Parts: sequence; structure tokens; C-alpha cells
Amino acid sequence: RKKKHVERAFSFPYYLSVFEIIRPILEGGPMKQIFSTVSGKLILATGVAITCIITAYTAFNVVTVKSATERDVMALATEKAASVSEKIAGDISVATSAGATLAATIGGFIENGSRSRADIVSMIETVAPQYPNVFGAWMCELIDGKSPKPTVGKEALNEEGIFTPYWTKDDSGKIGLSTWKIKPEDEYYGGVVKTGKPLITSPYLTNTKQLVTSVSVPVKAAGTMVGIAGVDIKLGDLTKSLAQIKP
Repeated sequence: RKKKHVERAFSFPYYLSVFEIIRPILEGGPMKQIFSTVSGKLILATGVAITCIITAYTAFNVVTVKSATERDVMALATEKAASVSEKIAGDISVATSAGATLAATIGGFIENGSRSRADIVSMIETVAPQYPNVFGAWMCELIDGKSPKPTVGKEALNEEGIFTPYWTKDDSGKIGLSTWKIKPEDEYYGGVVKTGKPLITSPYLTNTKQLVTSVSVPVKAAGTMVGIAGVDIKLGDLTKSLAQIKP
């Protein structure tokens, strides 16, 4: 799994003005709990592109609309950037909701269902194809192996014998199943284990050169965290959509 084999290639500059535009969108609604843990990470992933839109739009209008005041031009540029950021926030919110729903569904199945690993693998398989911006969907049990309701079966076990099913989607839409070795210090795992709360990781590159961010949500059964589930959201597609917008 790319979370283990690829270091985050770079970080993104932070733009306060962009954050102020998008923050009300991200912090509102039912996803407030998850987005409140992001600490601007998704904004970092799109801040550069949106700032470029503001800059380009401003420059265009300064040249072509001589009579416009600087305030009017900036108002138009900010409005355009806000419109773009709202679409991005909407796309990300839908994908994030998918991760939260997946974790809740698996938790309910482990607590009240057959706890079959084969069935859980099948559940996860259906997620990525439903969402254009989702690169992969996954679940991992905890390294300590302690669970009041352990899953059963030999499907999707990694080399250490830990259940780590991971469905990914290539550019053609074809999906494939793999497993990975868990590194406790990785953000998607260590952050959730430490806090018991969902989070969204910093953007990073996968081993297939996809720019993604991972939504990680605790899976609970009988009131106890028994694993982590989530989705990986493609940020490259969002960057492309921003680049196609002209002033």
C-alpha cells in the first residue's frame, strides 16, 4: 500500500486569504468533526491553484477594464475563487462521507453480523467505483490484534497475518485488491489510534504517482476501536479542474 512505500513528496504553501474563503464551506454541515481535524491540509492541497486563479483573474481585469477599481477587481476575483473552492469542497465532502459511512458499516457488521472477512472485502470493493475522486478504499485491523469481536477468514491478510484489504482504481476505472504492511507511525494509522478520532492526512504521492489525501476513520465494535477504515481521495484531478478554469 502506498502509505507505507512512498514518503510524502512535498508540502504545500499556505494562503490565509484562500483559507478564509473556503473555511466556512469545509467547517459547516455534517462533516464538521472530520474537517475540524484537517487543520487546513486540504486547503494546502488546493491553495496554490486557487491563488493563481485570483492572480490571473485580477491581472486580466486590470488590463482589460481600465475603469474598474482595485476593490471591484478583487471582489470579482474572490467571488470566482470562492465558486471554485465550493465545488472542490463539495467533491471532497462527498468522498469523505463515503469513508465515514464505510467505517460505520464495517463496525456494525463486525458487531452484529457474521464478521466474515470475505464479506468485508466485498463491501469495500464497491466504494471506489462510485466516486470519481476516490483512488482507493481500505480497512485495516489493529496491530495488537485485540478485538472483542474478531473477524474470521483468511482473506486479505498481509505478510504479518493482519487483515488489510485495499481496493484501488486505475485510470481506466479497473479495480484491484492488495494488502500492505502497517507502519504504526504513519499518519493515517498512528493519528487515529492516538486520538480515537477521524482525520485527513497531509497530501502525499502514492507509488503510482497519484497525489492523494487519506480519510481515516476508526472502526468500532462493542464500543471498542477494532480497526481503521477509509478512502484515498485523488487531488490530482482537482488540480486539473482548477488549471482548466480561465479568467
